[in-house]
Amino acid sequence: IYALADKKGKQIIISAEVKEKRVFITVSDNGYGIETEIADKIFLPFFTTRKEGAGIGLTLSKNIIESHGGYLAFKNEAGKTSFVICLIA
Repeated sequence: IYALADKKGKQIIISAEVKEKRVFITVSDNGYGIETEIADKIFLPFFTTRKEGAGIGLTLSKNIIESHGGYLAFKNEAGKTSFVICLIA
C-alpha cells in the first residue's frame, strides 16, 4: 500500500493456487518496484526505507512462514512487484 501512495490507477492483486501439495499465495501491485540496490536487504531485521518504518514486517512474516515449512519470496517485473508465500497444503 505504501508503494502505491503516489500512484494513479492503484492495483493490488491477490491470487492463490494449489500445486503439488503446496499453496502459493501471490500479492502483486503496480507500484514502482523494489530498487535493485536494496533487494538483498528487504528481509533483514530493522531494514526500512520509510521514515516511520520499523523494518520488522517482512522479517517477521518470513520467519513465521518458514517456521511452518514454507517460504516468502519476491520478484520485480516491469511495473509490477510480486510477493509469493508458499506453504505446505
